[in-house]
Amino acid sequence: MYIIRYNEICESLKKEIFEDVIMEKYGFKGVRIVRLLYEKGKLDEKAVTYRINERGFCTNTSNLSSCQEVPRSADRAPSRTFYLWDIDYKKCYDVLLNNYYQTLANIHQVRFDYESGASRLLEKKEKEDALRQLNKSSNIQLLNETERKKLHELEQILTQLDTVQLRIVQNIMLFRKYK
Repeated sequence: MYIIRYNEICESLKKEIFEDVIMEKYGFKGVRIVRLLYEKGKLDEKAVTYRINERGFCTNTSNLSSCQEVPRSADRAPSRTFYLWDIDYKKCYDVLLNNYYQTLANIHQVRFDYESGASRLLEKKEKEDALRQLNKSSNIQLLNETERKKLHELEQILTQLDTVQLRIVQNIMLFRKYK
């Protein structure tokens, strides 16, 4: 008998996708900081910079990491306050999901722009295909050579957009279904 733990697999996939995004945006040092904050819990900026030697990461990732002020005196002077940094993967997943939705909307807009820009060419292609089916003849050609090249380039771009869109939809399904 085998037991498959889908929740653990999905959490592992989400964590890997998140770390890939951090790697792409902030490099290996960013991934190290995220892993360190995840493993150790709350750390002050000195501990993070001591371990990794990267100062600007915590301020650049304000939407991914959270900061808690801990004053040493009652007057709350910034010079006598230290800051604890923490990372909440659930919050990060929500930020990623929101970014995926925005990217998906951008892809739809780009696709619309390409298709509307080449609407005459696409209509001509549809007419050619319809005439071929009616006459069962492959000798009908409404498109010239330059139009065929443009149509081929357009099809390649639309195929790439479809591929990216499918990948993003897969990630959205993963992040939405297993919250």
